[in-house]
Amino acid sequence: MPLKPTKPSASRFPAADAIAELVGYVDLGLAPKAVSLAGAILKQRPLSSVSFQNAVTALHIHADRLTAWKSQIEAAFAAMPQAQRRKAAPAMLAYYASIGDFEAASRYLPITRGSKPEHLYFAMETLLALGRIPEAKALVDRCMKAVLLPENQPKLEILLQALATYFCHCAEHEEARMAWQGMPLGGAFTENALIGVVETHLAQALLAADAGLAALADLSKNPAGETEIILPGNEKELIDGARKALLALRRKVAKTLPPARMKRLGMQPVETESSGNPDPGFE
Repeated sequence: MPLKPTKPSASRFPAADAIAELVGYVDLGLAPKAVSLAGAILKQRPLSSVSFQNAVTALHIHADRLTAWKSQIEAAFAAMPQAQRRKAAPAMLAYYASIGDFEAASRYLPITRGSKPEHLYFAMETLLALGRIPEAKALVDRCMKAVLLPENQPKLEILLQALATYFCHCAEHEEARMAWQGMPLGGAFTENALIGVVETHLAQALLAADAGLAALADLSKNPAGETEIILPGNEKELIDGARKALLALRRKVAKTLPPARMKRLGMQPVETESSGNPDPGFE
């Protein structure tokens, strides 16, 4: 009779061997084995912070639904001694931020000096989501210094994504674009970088259109009068023509940026003709 396949059990191995096996599964992309062994490691008692962090990282990469692991991750974390929990706190920050529970993630802030690039990224996401901008700004300096460290080069894209996220949130589009343009392509944030470069250009186009409309609104209230000498009423016609052209461009650009993307770009959603007053500056 054929033997039934057995699930990996971390108790069969010393902790170091289990971690080495898990890292091997992750690196080879063997998702089912990585997830199964990660779950077994989380049940191990006593559990070290190193084993815990490697197990959570494996689930981040290969688990289909991170939320399904919440109770097991929380139980494993709670079972560790306090000293081990302190060391494992960045993994909890990353887990909660990944499932969008930023209030829970914030319990594991601030992160310590020498934190890994991925923990800087999740800390940035959490602070921005909670509107804690001064703390996020302080984190920018740490990310910039981390970018220069040779040991962080394999994870450079994570640091640059953290910086781009901050700059976008603050509507500093040129700085965000520079971060994305400096990002090595081929990693997890490739799509973010390529689309982000385009969207920051679109955001600046919207801002330019709004600035133009505001200038025309001022001009209509305080006409220069130079064209009136040539042809009475001509200045109003020129202003109306420019206004219509700017509005048409503005509507086309706005349609490419849904409200959620506008928010990520540090801007308010743009109104179109179907949502009330589409024309800033004009009554």
